[in-house]
Amino acid sequence: MASGFVITQDTLSPTLSYLRGRLSPEQQQGFLLAWGRGVAVKAQRNAIAKGGRRLWRDLARSVNVRSVGPGGVEVFSDHVAAAQKQFGGVISAPGKGPGSHGARALTIPIKGSRAEGKLVGEFTAAGEKLFVLGKTDGNRGGILCATAPDGTAEMLFILLKRTRPQTPQPWFPDDKTIAEIGEHFAQKKLAAL
Repeated sequence: MASGFVITQDTLSPTLSYLRGRLSPEQQQGFLLAWGRGVAVKAQRNAIAKGGRRLWRDLARSVNVRSVGPGGVEVFSDHVAAAQKQFGGVISAPGKGPGSHGARALTIPIKGSRAEGKLVGEFTAAGEKLFVLGKTDGNRGGILCATAPDGTAEMLFILLKRTRPQTPQPWFPDDKTIAEIGEHFAQKKLAAL
């Protein structure tokens, strides 16, 4: 499911409306596409600035721009976590239902561990043997660990059985920033006319 926003000529500022009157319909659509690409670049930079090793880079790569008929463009992300990161909400383990990966618990990387920004599958794909410390009943699970070089348990992920609320981490530009990007592109276009 895509998450994003649409830029249309119906919501233009006075400067952008003035520009619209000076351009042909083809030029207007070209301007909107350039504006959309500018907004997409800002969204990508915002995502990358969040850090981490994988998720935010994947979100940045997932940002696209497309025309939505005459007089509009859409800037969107089709990444599964795009809306969750932007707006927050409850996350839950997918369980054993149809289409799930069979996960029975949420795996939350421990901040400061080498698991930060990674998925459990990255460790298992590399051949690491992981094990659980602690109980795995109720909403609280145990801790998913690997064996450290000195033979001790290296704590990587906290396991949660049911759900966990996630606070929003907005990364799409807000309305004010989108308008500022449009004004910037409009000034450049008007100067070139």
